[in-house]
Amino acid sequence: MNGETEAALGSPVVLVVDDNAADVDLTHEALADARPDVEMHEAATGSDALAFLRGPDGARVRLVLLDLNLPRVHGFDVLSALRALPELRALPVVVMTTSDADDDARRAAALAANAFLRKPIGFVEYSAMVRALLARWLPLVES
Repeated sequence: MNGETEAALGSPVVLVVDDNAADVDLTHEALADARPDVEMHEAATGSDALAFLRGPDGARVRLVLLDLNLPRVHGFDVLSALRALPELRALPVVVMTTSDADDDARRAAALAANAFLRKPIGFVEYSAMVRALLARWLPLVES
């Protein structure tokens, strides 16, 4: 996306799909610390995430941070649904989970997740991970 298009859309949005309030708060704090220009939208369910992405503000989403253990619709089902929609297929999706199952990492890769990361426990490590994700998928645009 070029700078003019980005400016027309407003601030980039990171969509955090997670039903754990503590993890959402931690992510919000890490995002605000790393990049105050980035907005965070949260969705506690996969259905809410898909509805947001299909809605009027969905075009502003530049990165999805997706937890696996969600109520009603599992994170893998959300990822599969995202990849099935042509308009969302290229959207970067990072699976962030507390799961340490190798099968989960393999399945995320098979479903075309851009990355599979285990959530660090401490804020310093978590914040560093968020900074690295933003540097990779939301680089600062020089004007």
